[in-house]
Amino acid sequence: TYIHVTVIPTQLLLCLQGTGRPGPPMYRSLRSFVADARHNWLLAVPAGLYAINNYLKFAMQLYFRPTTTKMLSNLKIFTIAILMRTVMNRRFNVIQYEALFLLVAGALRQRALCPQNTPW
Repeated sequence: TYIHVTVIPTQLLLCLQGTGRPGPPMYRSLRSFVADARHNWLLAVPAGLYAINNYLKFAMQLYFRPTTTKMLSNLKIFTIAILMRTVMNRRFNVIQYEALFLLVAGALRQRALCPQNTPW
């Protein structure tokens, strides 16, 4: 059903004349296509992770209430901040720490206001 999402950009890539780079137009030869594919092969990793993330978002909406989905989305931002602090040794300023605190406090408050008799 979404085949046109890939067909139209592919046609544009094959027919586009003014690419902004020197040399022959992009993908007019198999050699230039293979050279660019080898150069950009690592981009498949984040693209695959993004596709998995989007699938999990839609699957999660089938089973969770909207408030729980939003809370988990907000806590994902908090988890990324923790990973940036521990793995990448990134330093945050006071305003960023306050924003993280408010984000987590708001998510926990929203969860506390939910009815307790439902599992999610």
